[in-house]
Amino acid sequence: MDFARFLRNLTDCCWGNRENIEAYMGDLNFSPVNVKCDLTPLIQSIPNGVSKIFDLAFGKMVAKREAAKKLIEAQTERQSRLIVDGKASLDKNGNFLNFEEAKSDNIQQCLEYAITEALNKDIEPSDESVSQTFFNKWRDYAQSIDEDSLKQFWGRILVEEVYKPNTIDLRVLNTLSMLSSEEARIFNDSIQYIIFDEFLVVDFIPSQNRHRIIEALYSIGAIYNMPKSGLRLGSKLSRFKNELHNYHFFYHQKNNFCITFDVEDSVDDDGQGISLELLELTTIGKKLYELAICIDKQLSISLAKDITKDMLNKIDSNKASKIISINVYRLKNQTVTDNLFSKTL
Repeated sequence: MDFARFLRNLTDCCWGNRENIEAYMGDLNFSPVNVKCDLTPLIQSIPNGVSKIFDLAFGKMVAKREAAKKLIEAQTERQSRLIVDGKASLDKNGNFLNFEEAKSDNIQQCLEYAITEALNKDIEPSDESVSQTFFNKWRDYAQSIDEDSLKQFWGRILVEEVYKPNTIDLRVLNTLSMLSSEEARIFNDSIQYIIFDEFLVVDFIPSQNRHRIIEALYSIGAIYNMPKSGLRLGSKLSRFKNELHNYHFFYHQKNNFCITFDVEDSVDDDGQGISLELLELTTIGKKLYELAICIDKQLSISLAKDITKDMLNKIDSNKASKIISINVYRLKNQTVTDNLFSKTL
């Protein structure tokens, strides 16, 4: 369920139908909305993760019923004001003239994204409380976030802390708050090149994008260092070999997938994995990865499709000459469940 549907259910319970809402908005009455309805059935169905967000945003002394009402009031007031004001509330560049209202709207929308994220969680949050200091800082930063993509990301940060308290310290939160939408987009582009959840594979990044991606990740503190010109520091991949199988491999997307470079039987007997140039993610980089990753088999398949014989030859021509195929496997509890993709080299 997304936030819009959640709020629609609450709103329908309060006003009955859309016509009543429009009638309210047509009154141009911007005094606080007095919501009078029985929210009990819907309140009882609110997940614990959403309840914890309510506690942070409205205080533990405010019951879920009152928190839901406050949420409806804020959403309705904001939407009605925007409709009535139209472009009159914007300058020639499309910026809000009333900065206090803009700040309030930004916080509200970040909370909406957080609630959407929590509504779609199929696990229970930790019983441990979220630091009020953390939430206060989160809310302060939320005031100045204008782009929808960053608001969604900021909502996800709150949910991450609600479900796993004390995993995002205030220094990390401060760094994440300075992320631009362009930097966030570049990091998302880099996700498919991250293996074992902590290493960026330089060799897999297309040459035309390599410098841009690596420079951006280093600039935001997501990787520890930049590659040194003229010096390639390689790390060997894991290798598996028995009577039936012989391949180099790495795990992808939180160990949900495994990509293998299969070696022709009875050759390459040194048992060493092919060497890749890896850049380790920092604490910031790992947290960004956790927040941004959305498990998708197509991401692993796309990476396997992009790896070519020529690319492997540039890494290690001797070992590449003996690799005959690339495969993508789905894993569950470290066990292969099915083969998703295979191509011959």
